[in-house]
Amino acid sequence: YRVDECLRSSSTCELYRVQDMLRDERHLLMRPSESIVKAEGGRAWFEAYAQKAIRLPSHESLLSYTDLETGGEVPFLVGEDFDGRGWEELIAAGELGDLPAMLSVAIGVARGLECLHSNGLIHYNVKPANVLVDGQHRVKIWRSCQPHCKTRAYASPEQTAGEPDLTPATDVWSFAASVLEMFVGRVTWRDSQRLSVSLVRYMWHGAANPGLAIMPGPLAELLTRCLKKDPAQRTVSMSEVVRQLEDIRQEVSRAATRPSAQEGRRREPAESAEPSHDAPGRPTAN
Repeated sequence: YRVDECLRSSSTCELYRVQDMLRDERHLLMRPSESIVKAEGGRAWFEAYAQKAIRLPSHESLLSYTDLETGGEVPFLVGEDFDGRGWEELIAAGELGDLPAMLSVAIGVARGLECLHSNGLIHYNVKPANVLVDGQHRVKIWRSCQPHCKTRAYASPEQTAGEPDLTPATDVWSFAASVLEMFVGRVTWRDSQRLSVSLVRYMWHGAANPGLAIMPGPLAELLTRCLKKDPAQRTVSMSEVVRQLEDIRQEVSRAATRPSAQEGRRREPAESAEPSHDAPGRPTAN
């Protein structure tokens, strides 16, 4: 394999885009990080993890891995090619596009998690760094994790507390944190204790980065349900998340094609000195 590009690098894994010189094919290749390679039992951990990755269900939002190569000094996992960039990279650069594009990314991630949950699996570390997004806003979740894997800004309260029996509700929380980051423009919270406050602050003051699309009210309500601190009260499933996101996207599309309230009305002559009664004013509270 010829290495063309390093796409992602974390404390446990690295993801590369490579070219198979014999078959003239492109692939994504995952290998353990240097710290894992040097750690006692690190190679065995990665090989066991790789076998699980190969057995993951096939889905359009999950990166498919086919082969584990163990003959060299460092084992590596061979997967399909996907011409995407990191979700967190696109968020930081403000390059995700308009509201429909952002909703498409959220739906793609939700569908991938829905597939995992329907097969009795939990991701455990949902975050933008573990998702690739291409130019058509299709996504691939490139890495699933182990129960002990967590990132503080995205970890659910029960995961942060070290509770042993996690449920799919932990992924629901982390998904909501990731979607909130997409609309805010960056992580503005340190941990789960402050995440709900960050959502309320966003609803009052808007994005941290200017120019981002505004989150629709129904999506804010959905995220509020996904961020219930008690997992027993966080009853929304990823299947329901997918359905609601698709409904929101359809409504956004319908709203974009509706004529505005001013269209079709007779305009006042330009020379009229009288103010237009159709001029928009400051909204009033109901």
